[in-house]
Formats: sequence, C-alpha cells, structure tokens
Amino acid sequence: MLRCLILLAAFTGGCQYRTNPSLKLSPEDAKVALGEMRAQPRAVERPVVILGGFTDIGLGTSILRSQLQPLLDDRRVLTVTFADCTNFEQCRARVVAAVDEKFGRGDEANQTIEVDVIGQSMGGLVALVACSDLGDNARRLNARRLFALSSPLQGALLAQRTPVTFTSMHRDMKPDSQLYQRLKDAPRTAQVFAYTRLNDQIVGEHYAAPAGQTPYWLDSPTPVAEHWLGVLDPRALADIARRLRGEEAFTTSPPAALPG
Repeated sequence: MLRCLILLAAFTGGCQYRTNPSLKLSPEDAKVALGEMRAQPRAVERPVVILGGFTDIGLGTSILRSQLQPLLDDRRVLTVTFADCTNFEQCRARVVAAVDEKFGRGDEANQTIEVDVIGQSMGGLVALVACSDLGDNARRLNARRLFALSSPLQGALLAQRTPVTFTSMHRDMKPDSQLYQRLKDAPRTAQVFAYTRLNDQIVGEHYAAPAGQTPYWLDSPTPVAEHWLGVLDPRALADIARRLRGEEAFTTSPPAALPG
C-alpha cells in the first residue's frame, strides 16, 4: 500500500505548492541532497532510534531505516514497533528495554543512554511519552533530540472524529485526553523538531507539534495521502539527516506559522 502511494506521488507531480519560508527546499532538491549525503556518509554523535507508527509491524520503520542509514557512517540504528501494544505505558517500556538491550544500560538509574529519536506518526508520541517525566518514577528514554514525522503530539483528527475507543491508546490520542494534559507540563530531555504535511487528515497539522510549538509544515505537489507520504517526505528526511550528521540544517528557527 505504501509503495503504491509513493509511486502515485511520483507520477502525479508538477502541481504548484507553497514553500515554507523556514524550510526552503523543494522535493527535487531534497532528493539531490540525500544523494550527496549517501555518497559521503558521516558518523553520528549518538545512537539513532526509529519508532514506528500505529499498527506498523515494521514496514514503515524498515523503509525509513533504508533511507537514512546509508547516509550515516554508523551502524548504531535501532528500530522499534508497537503493533501489538495496547497502551502507551507498554510502548514506553518497550522502547526503554530495547535501547538498554541494544546499547547497554549506561550509568543512569532512571534513564537510558543518550540517543536521538525519529518517530513516525504515533512513534513520535511514544517518544514524547518515553522521554517525559510523568511523575510515575518509570525509567525514561534519554532522548537528546526527537524528530517527529506527522506525529500526534497534541492529538489526532482521526481519534477526535471517532466516537468508539477500542484501547486506551485511541482515547489517549484525543486532543483533550488526560495524557496530553500531563505531557503539556511534564519536564522532558528532548529538543523536539516536528514536521508535517498540510492537509493531513489523520493527525492534522495543527496537532503535529508539542504545546507551544509550531511544526515545520510542508505543502505537497501531489495532494494525496498526506499523512502516509508525510512520514517519508524527502524534505524532512534531508533536514533530519543533516542534523544527525552534524551539518547545517535546511530548516531555520523559528518555524513559520501554519498557513491559515
């Protein structure tokens, strides 16, 4: 399904779209930049953890890893998925355990070693939960930077529009949930870089960054499946790769306001 959407995007290009003044990079230029980085991989300062989205059994994380790892002269890339999880506490515990097992527990009793995290869709929310101090004395993810791709960091339109909740995760992704109220004021280790495509009908671009922040928005030359293609948008990936490699980012701060 994801491959079909990517092919559809490739063959329906050419439409006019808005450029974000804080991310002045076209999809074509982003692909060139990714190719240049692939030709000259660079080491990263800390391990990279890629977290999958809702119901992803590993396809999305595998595609993202295949896109990014060749740009990094470093094999310390870990992927974690949550298709069988039923609550965010379980997701948090899985991430922490996976990082401990892969990279060692380190010297800190209450948190993992320091990592950079990339969250696809719900994976960004998992990362935010895992690195925040929610006052329950749980071992936390020591994330230096969180790169969130189309992530429900303040809610999800789909959860808001769906009256039935099958698990606590559906309820927790409603914008007015207790989880988001706790996250709003919770201390966290990570600096968050959030990216979203406009017209995302699954998450909603206005929910794609933590409270008090604006995501780096991306307009699409191919207005189709914005959420699903947003988690692999080459403009966001090029910016993330630059940051992971210690190079000058394509984004500038502060992020431009979302278009009205």
